Amino acid sequence: MTTLLTALGGLGDWVVGVARISDRFSTHAFLEAMVGVALLASVSGFLFLVWRVSWGVRLFIACCNQRERTEQRIYEVFREYMDNQRLFNEQVWTASSALSPC
Repeated sequence: MTTLLTALGGLGDWVVGVARISDRFSTHAFLEAMVGVALLASVSGFLFLVWRVSWGVRLFIACCNQRERTEQRIYEVFREYMDNQRLFNEQVWTASSALSPC
């Protein structure tokens, strides 16, 4: 009977030792998993940030290009208006000089 109790006591100590090792292992594994999740979240956050910044830069460039095209169109319209005004002024000047006595 003593041998059985000694064996059971040794078995109990062994189970407690395994439980302590598994507790330590599960804590270690949990910390490793949390580090992995944190690393994954950091990398995905950084990639999201880079994507948003590049999207913003693309929109800024598109806006600048659109502004340049609009300014070019305004310049062309204004130039056409100036040419028409010059032609009109020349016609008025020619007509008025023909009527002038001098």
